[in-house]
Amino acid sequence: GAGGGRPRKPEGMARHKNPSTRGTITIDADAKVDVIPEPSLPLTGVRREIWDEMWAQPIATLWNRSDLAALTRLVIIQTTLAAYDDKGLLAEMRQLEDRFLLNPYSRAQQRVVIGGDVDDRIGGDVAWFNDAKRRLRGPA
Repeated sequence: GAGGGRPRKPEGMARHKNPSTRGTITIDADAKVDVIPEPSLPLTGVRREIWDEMWAQPIATLWNRSDLAALTRLVIIQTTLAAYDDKGLLAEMRQLEDRFLLNPYSRAQQRVVIGGDVDDRIGGDVAWFNDAKRRLRGPA
C-alpha cells in the first residue's frame, strides 16, 4: 500500500540490529598461514621477530595482502618507544590492533573466537612481547 515505508533489504544484505543474531567465526587454535608474507617496508631485529610472531598467530589466517602496509605500520609504532608518549600514535596503535583483531575485546566485538575458548597462550605472548620491548630499549 501507499506510504508503507522503505522496502525490506534482501536477506543477505540486511543489517542486523541485534548482534546476537550474527554468527560467530571460530578459528582453530592451531591455524597458521602457509607462508609469512614480507612486510611492506624492511623490518629487522626485534621488529622482524614481532612481524613473524604476529603472522604465526591463528588470527593471521583472516589477513590478506591488502593488510600488509597497515600491519607493517603497527609493528613500527609498537617498537618505537617514543610512540608510547604520543597520544596520537597510541590511538593509532589501538585502532590498528582493533582492526586486525589483535586483542580480546576486538575479537569479542566481532564475534571471533580462537580455539573455542580463551587462548591459554595469552600469558606467554604477553611475556614474549614485554621481553622484546626490553631488548629494543637496549642495556639499562
